Amino acid sequence: MYCIFDLDNDPYKIKVADELIKKYRKQDIIFLYSNPCFELFFLWHFIYSTKPYSNSRKVITDLKKHMPYYEKNINCFHSLFSKIEIEIRNSENIMFYHSRHKQFGIYLNPVTKVHVLVKLLFSFIQH
Repeated sequence: MYCIFDLDNDPYKIKVADELIKKYRKQDIIFLYSNPCFELFFLWHFIYSTKPYSNSRKVITDLKKHMPYYEKNINCFHSLFSKIEIEIRNSENIMFYHSRHKQFGIYLNPVTKVHVLVKLLFSFIQH
């Protein structure tokens, strides 16, 4: 089971999410979070950046430099599909960047772990 959520760079949401992850660590739940928002997943199809964001509006502003038509709740996956390997590599490299700087866990910014689910889905398609 997967639990996917945005943290919105909100200290209360981060604290609650951290407590839930600790509480259900031994269950079969994989927590995939984005901080501050899911739009990082879209943005990292185009660029590698470790720039922290104070809120989702700022991520969307950067995303619109690459996808001027982007609006929340539109289906844009078809236009990004050809760049998915770039996004996965960027997400993994950003996680590596954080680990090199001794930054771990739910308090990271920027972070999105959506690529973990994408890789799993691709593994089903390839078999």
